Amino acid sequence: MATECPLQGSNGETYNRVKLFQSQSYLVEIKGHPIRDSELQSTNRYIAEHIPEDVGIRDSAKLHIWTMILHPVVVLLDFETVLQKPIDQEIDELLADDNRKGIYILTAPDKNTGEAGVDTGFLIIKPSLDETDRIINAYLNTPFDPTTGWDGQGHHNFKGGMGISGFLSYYFANDPGYEQRDRCVYAHNADDSCLANTSLTEAKSLKIDGTVCGSPRDCPYDHPDWSPEKKEACSTLHHTCKSCALFCSYIL
Repeated sequence: MATECPLQGSNGETYNRVKLFQSQSYLVEIKGHPIRDSELQSTNRYIAEHIPEDVGIRDSAKLHIWTMILHPVVVLLDFETVLQKPIDQEIDELLADDNRKGIYILTAPDKNTGEAGVDTGFLIIKPSLDETDRIINAYLNTPFDPTTGWDGQGHHNFKGGMGISGFLSYYFANDPGYEQRDRCVYAHNADDSCLANTSLTEAKSLKIDGTVCGSPRDCPYDHPDWSPEKKEACSTLHHTCKSCALFCSYIL
């Protein structure tokens, strides 16, 4: 199911995503999701019944990064994240301390609740099979309530709250081995909060967030409510994304 994807704008045509990635020199490995519906039915029935309305159980596939034990450190990035500066220092700091397990950031606060989960679009961890088992077992067995969240501590009032973003927010908050860093330094998305505190040039990585800057199809990046700084930042973000810039150049 993961290999054949619909070709946008076509009449039902598909393309092979694996071959596309391989043509760009990616090593592709097909993996399933480590947490199964049948397991959740017996341990955490509320999540089993309602996670399809949130992010789906396939969201747990991200936990595979902890199984990559051939590497001392693993960096998880999504397609919306663009590195613009090296992160060698963060990796070296993680490796230098045996008590540290990972570095993470939170997502932008939910517009309705103000709460945030772990941004799985930027995550640096030390892989460990023991930690993999601990995380999966904790996800399966930690009580979840739709009102009070994970073990009564919240971490759930946002998109992905029942998935890995919400659970890791709870898990990391209770494990001092994981260190939170500034979202705007590692996932600057040109929202008002980041623009007020961090310039795009200071950020180590950028997030091409369509909910903030809109689609590159709407270029030349203009909105009556945007400040001049916002217009410039969104233009920079879309041009940082090469495919976005090419699309914009084409339609202009």
